[in-house]
Formats: sequence, structure tokens, C-alpha cells
Amino acid sequence: MILPNTPEVGAELVVERIQAMLQAAKWPHCPVSISAGVATLSPGEVCDFATLLQRADQAMYMRKHSRRGDD
Repeated sequence: MILPNTPEVGAELVVERIQAMLQAAKWPHCPVSISAGVATLSPGEVCDFATLLQRADQAMYMRKHSRRGDD
């Protein structure tokens, strides 16, 4: 998901809201969850889509790893 003009804190809030809605939904066969990573660009930073996607992917794996430590 691309959220133009959204600071990192706002993007994290969007992820939390999506996760909360998925947890609250009544799924017929099993619970559904998502893994998300937030990547941002600084104002004026030039970055191609592949680099931004790589940053988000790294953030997702870092988040998954940190959550596994909480279990």
C-alpha cells in the first residue's frame, strides 16, 4: 500500500487499524492476519520503486522477527 504524504507514524497507524479490523472480523474457516513493513522516503530523496519495496520488505521481516520474540 502506498500512502503519499504520510509520515511513518501515520503509516504505522494504518497498519494497526487494518490488523485490528482483521482480528475483529468473523472469518468462517480460520483467523486472517497480515505482515506489514513500513518504509518511508525523506523529502527530496530520490528512490526507485524497487528500492522502496526492498526497504518495506526488510521492515516487514524485522517486524515479524520482533513479534516472534514476544510469543
